[in-house]
Amino acid sequence: MILPPGSGSAETRDAVVQVYAAAGGGVAGRDAVHSWISVKPSGAPAYTRYEVMGWGVGNGAPAVRVNRAGPDNYWFGSRPERLVDRRGDGVDELITRIQAAVEAYPYPTSYRTWPGPNSNTFIAYLGRAVPELRLDLPPPPSARTSSRAACRWP
Repeated sequence: MILPPGSGSAETRDAVVQVYAAAGGGVAGRDAVHSWISVKPSGAPAYTRYEVMGWGVGNGAPAVRVNRAGPDNYWFGSRPERLVDRRGDGVDELITRIQAAVEAYPYPTSYRTWPGPNSNTFIAYLGRAVPELRLDLPPPPSARTSSRAACRWP
């Protein structure tokens, strides 16, 4: 984990929702970010991480992966940026809605790098399903400007 104990770790008893994005690995890292969501209901001993990945999808693996890595791990050498950090009162209800949206995601077995569905399509879908997250996905590193509004996501 990249976060110090207590700031995002399972040590907290509060409900927590965190959304992360990290530059893609290698050359793709300048043109893409990978995003994911981690949730921990009140009193839960650990986080659950949800993300979409393409590896293995062509061989029958699901695109939506659960707990492939820790809640805030680096993405192939790239430190993630925390985009959302919601905790405390009302967050358990958000987690219930997030989990329902994960189950309802329309592309659970599909992945395409561009234009999607990909990890950002998945997180954007969750953000629309649960607008209280107040999610603002960043543009890819090569397109970053002073305004996140410069980027349109699927």
